[in-house]
Formats: sequence, C-alpha cells, structure tokens
Amino acid sequence: FVVLGFLFLAFDRERIVAVRNNLRLPFPGPSPAREPEWRFASGAAFGLALAVKWSSAWALVGAGLLALMWSWSMIKMTRTKRALFSELLIAALGLIIVPTFVYTTAYSKYFIDTYGAGKTCAYVAPQPKELKGERGRIDFGAKPGECVKGVRGTAFAFLDLHERVADYHLNLNADHAYKSKAITWPIVKRPIAYFYEGEPRSIHVLAFGNPAVWWAAIGAAIWLLYRSFGRTPFRPERLIGVAWASQYLPWLAVSRPLFFFYMTPVVPFMMIGLAAALGTLRDLGKPARWIVNIYLLIGVGALLYFFYPIIAAVGLPRNLWESRMWMKSWI
Repeated sequence: FVVLGFLFLAFDRERIVAVRNNLRLPFPGPSPAREPEWRFASGAAFGLALAVKWSSAWALVGAGLLALMWSWSMIKMTRTKRALFSELLIAALGLIIVPTFVYTTAYSKYFIDTYGAGKTCAYVAPQPKELKGERGRIDFGAKPGECVKGVRGTAFAFLDLHERVADYHLNLNADHAYKSKAITWPIVKRPIAYFYEGEPRSIHVLAFGNPAVWWAAIGAAIWLLYRSFGRTPFRPERLIGVAWASQYLPWLAVSRPLFFFYMTPVVPFMMIGLAAALGTLRDLGKPARWIVNIYLLIGVGALLYFFYPIIAAVGLPRNLWESRMWMKSWI
C-alpha cells in the first residue's frame, strides 16, 4: 500500500508538472486539469497502509512534505488566493482527511461488534487502581467502573484500544536473539533465521538481502541525496529519496527492540534508487556499461545463486554452509 501511495503521488506530480509547464509558456494555453483525484487515491492507499502497520505513518509524513512542496511551487507560479485555497484544500483532503477516513473504516467490523453488543457494555471505565497499574489508560470523562454503551462507548473503546497498542510499542522493554539496531540494517548485519537444522545437512531459511545489492544500495542512497538537491521541487529522485528516508530514518531514534524485517517496506524504493543509479552510470559510456553488466551478472546473479541454499532451505554440507556465513552475526 505504501508503494501504491507513492505511485499515485507520482501521478499527481506529473499532473502538477504539466500545469506548471503550461504556465511558464510565453503565451499559456488552456491549463491542463489539476486532477486532484490522484492525491486522494494516494491518501487512500496510505490509509490502508496505516491500517496494516502504524509505522506507515512516517511514509505518509514524507508524502505530505513532498505534496506541500509541490503545492507551494504551484502557488508561487499562479500567485492567486484561489490557487492558495485550492492547493491547501487538496493537501488537507488528500493526505489528512482521506487517510483518516480509510483507516477508521478499516475498523468497521470492530465498530459493528462493539456497538452491536446489545446490553453488554461497549466500554467499562477503569477503576483508579487500574489507571495506576497501566500506563496510558485514561477514563475519557467516564466515572470509574461506569458501563458506557452506544456510540459514546464504542468511541471510548476505540480510543482505549489505540492507547493500549501505543503504550505497548512505546514502552516495550524485552530481549530477543535476533533484535538489531536500525543503523546496521543497510549492511545486513543481523538477518533473521526462520528455520535451521544442522544434522545431517545444514538446512537454513535466512531472511536477508543479497549483499551485492544491499551494499551497493548504500552508494545509490548517496547518489539520490545528491540528485535530490536543486531548484526544482519536482525531481523524481527526490520522490524516491523521501520515500526511502521517511521509512528508514525514524527507526534510528527508536530504542525498543527492532528487527531486520522492518526494512521490508523500504526495499522497493532501495531497488528503484539502485536501478536509477545504475542506469545513470551506464549512460556514461561503454566502459561504464561493462562495469554495470559485470556487476549485474557476477555481483547480483552469481551471488544470488551462491546464497540461494540458505534462503530456500536447500540442504548443504556443514563446510559449504559455513562458507556462506560471511558474518558471525548471521549464525
């Protein structure tokens, strides 16, 4: 859903660029339609992403910053109050109201079950001793132990559910063999083993990325950062860079246990960035094309073949399995 959200945002960008280019002509013709529905479609996709995983909120923030940047460029070009109002309305509806509506709608079954509980309470306000024992719980103005029914009770239950989930994730303090720090994810330092059997042959299912691809993607990230700077806010590299950074960088500030698979939503944008960087390198001439071709053949293709057994549970003699454990932290 995050990929879909940024795809629809890219369509919105293309429409804005068409309008902007028309305005820059010496004798502008009829302006192309603004088509804000792409912004709304983007917001709907991000709302669905939020309903799946709250961390998608960072992607929505990144998309919002891009959209505001593009809208501001439009406002500067037209310099009219109508354009200001129109762009702010599209931004608010597309990336605030629509995602909120879609996210809330995803709880329809929950609302039906809670509201339709009949004589059973939809929400029971906690007692003071419960509030002291559980961080984050509040009474929403209801009396301790009060049975709240109907729409009011359903709303209280919905908010209480979110408080409990947020409290769990914000205050989780636990240990795990496969936890890792976000700073180590790009170098694939601590992937996760979903299955391992050592006898008579080593059978391994290791969730990790091809080092030739992931390590090269670090260079692609630097290239994207460089290409993102410029006077025009419509650079495609900026969209990919923001989609990548907005979903990865926030994890650097999180202290709770984290895992390598949290990078999954970032991978599509890593690969797009790497492909764009390799395409630019190929355009530099014949020697550069050879470098890219050799990298794709040996670095990507051969290493994928080499690591395939420990990705797909293909049994290997112990010594061949050990030859694929490039880091001790992979074991």
